[in-house]
Amino acid sequence: MIRGGEGVFVCFSLLWTNFSGGEGMGIEIATRRVVVWVGIVLGSLAGFSAGAQPLQKAAVQLDAGGTKLTGDTFAYRLTYRCNAISGDCLNARVIDMLPPEVVFVSAIGTTDVATINTPAVGATGTVEFVMVSPLTAGNSGDLVINVRFPNGSTPDGTVATNVATAENLDPTLNPFTTPPVSVTAVAQPAATLSKQLLTAANLDLPTTYRLRVQVPNSSGTLNLTGISVVDTLPAGAVFNGASPAADCEPGCVGTTPATLTWSGPYSVNVGGNLDFNVTVVYPSATFTSGTSVTNS
Repeated sequence: MIRGGEGVFVCFSLLWTNFSGGEGMGIEIATRRVVVWVGIVLGSLAGFSAGAQPLQKAAVQLDAGGTKLTGDTFAYRLTYRCNAISGDCLNARVIDMLPPEVVFVSAIGTTDVATINTPAVGATGTVEFVMVSPLTAGNSGDLVINVRFPNGSTPDGTVATNVATAENLDPTLNPFTTPPVSVTAVAQPAATLSKQLLTAANLDLPTTYRLRVQVPNSSGTLNLTGISVVDTLPAGAVFNGASPAADCEPGCVGTTPATLTWSGPYSVNVGGNLDFNVTVVYPSATFTSGTSVTNS
């Protein structure tokens, strides 16, 4: 009797004696019986070893083409199986060293799991599923590791390639490492620039407006880095200062520059914004009350 993950295999034979064949024939039949019995045993073992692998890995919850927007969660599904040939699986583990391109979100085990060791949420590292011991032969299930590409900092086209390893789940494949699974990150810049009047626009009095560079807090978005800002002033407007200061300050205060420049370089992360407050004066010698002035 041989016990395996698919059940119990019983090998038996029937002794048949040809009474009319004589002693020589009896010896020949007995010899054939032994050969057939051994063949059944070996065939059962070979069929068992050639069955399901102790661990299979797949990436799930993906977008088209094996991609995923940065910031969105996807999962590694690890399908395990105790392929013990004699007895149960002892001290079995499933180990997944996450690729450095992704960060850990959460992990989900089964009743076959005694302990899950993980990195901190938002960090990279190794996820370890420590199975109960003994783990009953033939038991199987799906382990899930949720991860994501960090939003903002992951360049478009980044590829995360990952494998997982099973220990003590199969006596003939120990340890066993899965084929690699790859997922590609998708991210694009998505900044907006707006201008808003903060005070009333009265002749000969300071008028302040705000320039805002903003990056939306949405998946698949890149942080902005190394940016500069240029603002065109209405012709005849007298510059009265800015915060942060423009490149031309303080020499350009009280003059009528055509443009203001902030060279930076500045950075804006996903979900953040960068403001520039500009104050000008519309002199009555140049502008008439009620005139529409466009500041874009």
